[in-house]
Amino acid sequence: MSTKFDRMNSPSNEQTGSPKNTRSGSEEEMAVTKKNETTAVSMMALPSPAAEVSMGELRAAKPSSTTTTNGNKQQKSSTSTSSSLLLSSSPSSSSFSPSFYPPTQMTRDQLKYSAAITRELKKHRDAAPFLHPVDYVKMNVPDYPKVVRHPMDLTTVDRKLSRGQYVDVDAFVADVRLVFNNCYKFNGPEAMISMLCQNVESAFEKSMRQMPPSKEVNKKKLYFIFY
Repeated sequence: MSTKFDRMNSPSNEQTGSPKNTRSGSEEEMAVTKKNETTAVSMMALPSPAAEVSMGELRAAKPSSTTTTNGNKQQKSSTSTSSSLLLSSSPSSSSFSPSFYPPTQMTRDQLKYSAAITRELKKHRDAAPFLHPVDYVKMNVPDYPKVVRHPMDLTTVDRKLSRGQYVDVDAFVADVRLVFNNCYKFNGPEAMISMLCQNVESAFEKSMRQMPPSKEVNKKKLYFIFY
């Protein structure tokens, strides 16, 4: 009886549990808790898929912005180049220079006499067809510019002479003779206008016989200057 009573009064292992079993149970609970906390922390540290997508989009967007910036720079450089090119080709740029004529070597007497010859030729009775440039459109001769490559007339000769565009007497004579040669070339020697041209040419060649001479250069001074 006492044995049965003792068994009834003594706490069973299932109800109370031994200290050893209780301690091991608490350790298991703490280990499980730590494991859960570690898992939660690791899950918090991992980036979300949305964050990964946004970062990927940002990384993909950076080259396009760089490309756009480079494109803008290239466009600006091309614009500046074209503007520079436009500035360099405009008449207001520093590279633009008007027509330059070398100083004439004709003496004052030669200039006066050449101007007098030109005035007399323009007053000649047969000089009317040679006073002004040939208007081949009005005269209905469209082939004139193809035959006559370097047109010339007495008014143009007079203007060039007054502006000092002839370097020497030979240049002046060459232009006057060009007027006559163009007439012969286009019309032929037997044309009526060519006969008028011969009369004016004869008057010119006769007047050239009295052209004042050029000043002779002192050879001794030239020797001391260049040697």
